[in-house]
Amino acid sequence: MRLWLWGLLLAFDSAYGVKGNQPIYQDPFDLAGGGASLTRASQESVVFANPALMPWGKKIYRYVGLHNGVRYTPESYNQIATFAGQEEPLGDVVDVLFETPIYFGAFSVLGLVFKNVAFAAGANQWLDIAGGEHSSAVGGPGIDVWSGAYGFGAFGFAGEVSRWFSIGLTPKYIYKSEAQLNIPLTDRVGIARLQQDPSSITDAIEPGVGTGFDLGMLFFFQGRSVDYRLALKVDDIGDTQFTANQEPFLQTVSFGQSLTFHGPTHAIHLALDYRDALDAYEDKLFKKVYAGMKILLQEHLGFAMGLHHALPSFGVRLDLFAIKLGVTQYGRELTNVIGEKRRYITEVNFAMGW
Repeated sequence: MRLWLWGLLLAFDSAYGVKGNQPIYQDPFDLAGGGASLTRASQESVVFANPALMPWGKKIYRYVGLHNGVRYTPESYNQIATFAGQEEPLGDVVDVLFETPIYFGAFSVLGLVFKNVAFAAGANQWLDIAGGEHSSAVGGPGIDVWSGAYGFGAFGFAGEVSRWFSIGLTPKYIYKSEAQLNIPLTDRVGIARLQQDPSSITDAIEPGVGTGFDLGMLFFFQGRSVDYRLALKVDDIGDTQFTANQEPFLQTVSFGQSLTFHGPTHAIHLALDYRDALDAYEDKLFKKVYAGMKILLQEHLGFAMGLHHALPSFGVRLDLFAIKLGVTQYGRELTNVIGEKRRYITEVNFAMGW
C-alpha cells in the first residue's frame, strides 16, 4: 500500500493534453450524435458548444433545470462491484488493472437559457486507471492514471446581426485539475528521492483557477423543409491561463456545418465538426473530426448516432416535460495512437427542468 501511495505522488504530471479540443462539458445527447455540437446543442450545453446558437427560435425562454449524469465503462462497473465485497482487495486490483482499465466519472450542471442570454454552473470529472507492463519511467511495470476535474460558471451572450447571421460570446470562470500520472511499481530509488522532498508534490498537484472567453458565430439559412447551418468557433481566446501549476487551455479554431430536414413536429439533423483547425493540440485527424445524426420526434423523443474519435456513438433521450432521461454510449481515444488507450463509455443522465 505504501508503494502505491508514494508512487502516485512521485509521478504526478499535469498536462493540457487531457482536455484536448473539446469543451469541458458536453451534453450526453450531443456526444451520442458524435460530439458534433457546433451547429446544434442541447439545453445548457449551448453555453460551451456555441453561444451563437441561442438566438434562433421563436421562444424567449428556453430552459431551466438541473442535469446530472454518471459515466463508466461496463468492464469498470463489473470490476468495482466485484471488489466491493472483498475484505482486502488491493492486491487483486493491481492484478486486474493490467487486464481491465477502470474508467468512471460524473457531472452535475445547473442551467438557465433564454433567447439571448444563458448561464451554466457545475462540475464535470472523469478518472481512468490502467496497468502497463512497461509504462513506468524506468521501463518496468506501472499504473497509468489520467484524470480531468472541472468546476465552472459561464454566461453566454448572443444576438442576431442579420436574419441569417448571429454571434455569441461566453465569458467563463473555471476551476481545473488535469493530470497524467504514472505509478511505478518497482522504482524504489525514485520513491526514496520523493520522501526526501515531499513539498514538490503539493506544489505540483494544486488545482488552478482561470478566466477565459469563447467566441461563436453561426450562419443560418432556413428553408421551408431544409435548413443549412455553418458555424465558426474560437475557444479560449488568447489561451485560458490558470494559477498553480495547471497548464493553460489553448486557443482553438473550429468549424461546423449541418443540414436539418424538418416538418411541423419532427426533425433530422446531420452535422459535421472539424475542431482545432490550426492544430494547437497537435491531435491526429481522427480526434478532430466529429460527425453524427440526431432525430427528434414530437419534441419528446430523440435518437442520435455518429462517430466520436472515429468510433461509433449512439443514444436516446426521453423528455417527459419536467423530467428528462437519457442513455448514451460512445468511444474515446485517450491518446493520439489508435487503440492504445481506447474506452467505450456509457453515460446515464437525468434532468429536472422546464
